[in-house]
Amino acid sequence: MKYYKLHLIRHGLTQGNLDGRYIGSGTDLPLCAEGRAQLEELKAKFQYPDVPLVFCSPMLRAQQTAEVLFPNAKLTILQDLREMNFGKFENRPITELVKDPEFAQWMDPTSRTNPGPQSLLRPHQRDADEAV
Repeated sequence: MKYYKLHLIRHGLTQGNLDGRYIGSGTDLPLCAEGRAQLEELKAKFQYPDVPLVFCSPMLRAQQTAEVLFPNAKLTILQDLREMNFGKFENRPITELVKDPEFAQWMDPTSRTNPGPQSLLRPHQRDADEAV
């Protein structure tokens, strides 16, 4: 039997992260200078595996992260690794969202609130809806 080791790595910082914005797949931001610098620092500090292939989200920030950390690896884009699109919450400051009752309701895991398209439903909500 063959075994594989899977490493899940989050993308580096974007300006949206620094600005405290709620960023999903509806906002395709590149890495910011600070994000690139942090990745280079991590790469120097830790030993990342030498891999021939990296599976990556189609988001620019994820691809740029993979290119910094794994410059010699073949990059394979998988659409299913795309982040969720947050619809009307997308790219809004979290300081604004915490005051939005609809956002608070959506974040409640017991809520069945659907603030937008089907893709906004949390996984447990999709499963529950499909069972009905």
